[in-house]
Amino acid sequence: MIGWRAPDFWWEPRPTLAARLLKPLGDTYAAETAGRMRRCGVTFDIPVITIGAFALGGPGKTPMVEAIVRWLIGVGEHPAILSRGYGSAAAKQRAPTFVNPEKHTARDVGDEPLLLTRFVPVIVGADRVEAAWHARRAVNPSVLVLDDGLQSRQIEPDLAIAVIDGEVGTGNGLCVPAGPLRAPLINQMRYVDAVLIVGPGERGAEMAQIMAVAGKPVFTAHLTPKQGEAERFTGKPVVAFAGIGRPQKFFATLERIGADLRARHAFADHHVYTTRELARLEAEAHSHEAHLVTTKKDLVRIPHHHPGEPSDLGCFRDQPVGKTKSGTPDFVRGVSHNGQRKPPLPPFETRPSALLRVRGDVDALPVELVFDNPGAFTTLLRSALRRSAKA
Repeated sequence: MIGWRAPDFWWEPRPTLAARLLKPLGDTYAAETAGRMRRCGVTFDIPVITIGAFALGGPGKTPMVEAIVRWLIGVGEHPAILSRGYGSAAAKQRAPTFVNPEKHTARDVGDEPLLLTRFVPVIVGADRVEAAWHARRAVNPSVLVLDDGLQSRQIEPDLAIAVIDGEVGTGNGLCVPAGPLRAPLINQMRYVDAVLIVGPGERGAEMAQIMAVAGKPVFTAHLTPKQGEAERFTGKPVVAFAGIGRPQKFFATLERIGADLRARHAFADHHVYTTRELARLEAEAHSHEAHLVTTKKDLVRIPHHHPGEPSDLGCFRDQPVGKTKSGTPDFVRGVSHNGQRKPPLPPFETRPSALLRVRGDVDALPVELVFDNPGAFTTLLRSALRRSAKA
């Protein structure tokens, strides 16, 4: 949820008094969401992969989308991502917006779209169907990937995957605002083809059993710092801050890689930092003689980068920003000026970690999703692509 921190009672194994008092509101929210999920969406003639979550709380959807997109590119597909861009200006507009990291900020299009546009075209809009048609006309993708599209049901997926946090599962089992669920679990499970549990934990193991009994394939994975990144923080004093679904996961990662965590600050999910907040954080880091570190998602929400320094959003090598005939930016679009699809350049990650300077250096710890059984998961993806081709 935008600008709002999940209450601790959400993650209790049983509903607390506060949760029970809020349950009537949760039941109303749940009924609305469940009704929306029952609607039949629009079917497209190319494969559609939907990544979502049963509950709020940042289980790892964005790394999951990134991992799938990287795999699709690796097997010769030309994916495009559709995102709602929650909390952004683009999310309030019916007309879709192509994300352009050269001009858009997190306030314009959202933080996840800014991160994901490093790899493929990302289109943001409240109307997913209109966004999909716009993508088809402008960049002619071979696959559509819906980021956080499980509850929207505007587009029928060929493969729908729910991501679950292994540490907290679905929390106390109640719906927003009494708990983290977006709709009752039983109502959501019927629209999911597979489940990915991220990270270890008893709650995740319980969810795996529930899904297995329901006949849903269960996969497991874990988030880990990208290669060569952990060593930059091992043994180093750091002041950490994060505004994600569950900031404590980020702090735990820093502790696990051996960083000397001098202070930690949790902000609301998708929080856009002010200059004053950043100045206070920098002053604290200076007092501890420590590095100031955050997540990549938080980094793109820092409002200004130092003149002359690159932002960390450039993604494709030697791609000038131009316009296609339709007026769509072609900087990462994989489309030539005659409208024909051209192979995208490989993902561009040349620097271990670019620093974004705002009254000092703010560094980021990039993480990636590592599947425990990647062969089985890629078989699932290939099967979905084949089913769509036969249809």
